[in-house]
Amino acid sequence: MWDETRLLSGLPGESATFARRHGDRWFLGGVHAGEAGTERAPLDFLGGGRWLAEVVRDGDDGGLLRERHVVTRRDVLRVPTAEHGGFAGQICRFTPGRATCDRPVTRLPLTALTAGPARAEADPGGSVAVTGRFAVEESGPATDVRLTLDAPDGWSVDGDGTTAAELPAGRRCRATGRCGCRPTSARAATT
Repeated sequence: MWDETRLLSGLPGESATFARRHGDRWFLGGVHAGEAGTERAPLDFLGGGRWLAEVVRDGDDGGLLRERHVVTRRDVLRVPTAEHGGFAGQICRFTPGRATCDRPVTRLPLTALTAGPARAEADPGGSVAVTGRFAVEESGPATDVRLTLDAPDGWSVDGDGTTAAELPAGRRCRATGRCGCRPTSARAATT
């Protein structure tokens, strides 16, 4: 998930501030042990140009405070921290009129995955029929669906999986096959 991770500042047992990049955004996290103070995060890891830095930190009233700063790679982000406090933030490219680095959350579809049988036993050289089903119940579609059969050590699989570029709500896909216990294995069971 992360393309890059950097330690920006810190002292063992006192504080640490990290930056992690995913795509074109940086995500910050800082922790502070001890009395209230100010954490310093050098921003020299950023590319050229202007950036929007959003920080959520402990407020003076015990709540949370969200602050926005336009910064460059020459800046040092200074974040006041409460006693045993910290902060979180994100940094994205600044463009005029941009007020936040937030992006809409894409709702994931409600899905169900079933496999049968739940438990099976076979003598060496024997096999068991297996079925896997994946269904999109609500808020579809699901995209790039791949359902494959896999077996534990000592077993083999005979059967193909299935794929779907898009599976709308109310639809399902199914993979069937046989799992066999290798002849050299002792009596085996799988769940």
